[in-house]
Amino acid sequence: MAKVNPALDKAEKLKVTYSGGSSATQMAQNVAEGGKSGYDLLFSSIPSYNLGVEADVLSPLRMSFLAKEAATSATRLNAGLGMGVALNTTSYGVAYNPAVLAKDGLPTPTDVQDLWNPIYRGVLGMYVPPYSSGIQMIAIVTHLLGGKPSNQQVGINKLAPLAKYATLASSLSDMETAVAGGKVGIWFETSGAANAMNAQGLNVKMVFPTNQTFGIDILATIPTRSTNKGGACDALAWLLSKTGNYTLASVVGNKPIRPGVPNPPGLAPTSVSSITPLLQGAPSSESFTQMWNEATS
Repeated sequence: MAKVNPALDKAEKLKVTYSGGSSATQMAQNVAEGGKSGYDLLFSSIPSYNLGVEADVLSPLRMSFLAKEAATSATRLNAGLGMGVALNTTSYGVAYNPAVLAKDGLPTPTDVQDLWNPIYRGVLGMYVPPYSSGIQMIAIVTHLLGGKPSNQQVGINKLAPLAKYATLASSLSDMETAVAGGKVGIWFETSGAANAMNAQGLNVKMVFPTNQTFGIDILATIPTRSTNKGGACDALAWLLSKTGNYTLASVVGNKPIRPGVPNPPGLAPTSVSSITPLLQGAPSSESFTQMWNEATS
């Protein structure tokens, strides 16, 4: 993210400090604190955004100010509340560490099905509920197997047998530690998280499902307690421009939201379907966790 700063500083004469969050709860806390901790513009996934809406700690965006860029970039406003604007889409696929695989003489994975290939059992990683990536992995596998969102047991039953072989992670930091330590060489991941690992010096590559790739929008929000809402809006307008949208996507490894902006080289696939329909009518995170624990106990 630091690579965005010089371009943004130059374009809008705004100073940007990046501070990452690893969970919806942590991001919601950042949203609530707003200017108290120096946060004027936050990037978050839909779960974090929804927590911010529920807590009534987000500012309505100045859509009249953003109208030019928002209209031409077909940004998606969650629930029509006007408190979040999509900037890019993070995509789900199989991540792998070439160095770890090479150490064990293992081939490069080519599809999601490789997660079940027994040759990878010694280096397999897996996110587990209630962490969002664990829930989203189950939902995608359920869909790929023909299951309905209301019956996530389909995906759980398919994934549960892998738990006995995998290094389990309940957060991004857990997975980063396992990958850095050479314990994990292949796992289900988002393009944004994989790129974050690369920013930490890890060499993470990705392959995406050959039949359909799913993703989730990353939204920009302005906390109610922001002390520089005007500056945050200026920054957001630049990030929605063609130059800004491509620059941001190039750094975070996600698909640009604005039509006509090319995918940056690297992690982002050509087309992405929203994961949202796969979770509509799905159980709560607590139910996901209970079902997973029962299947793996």
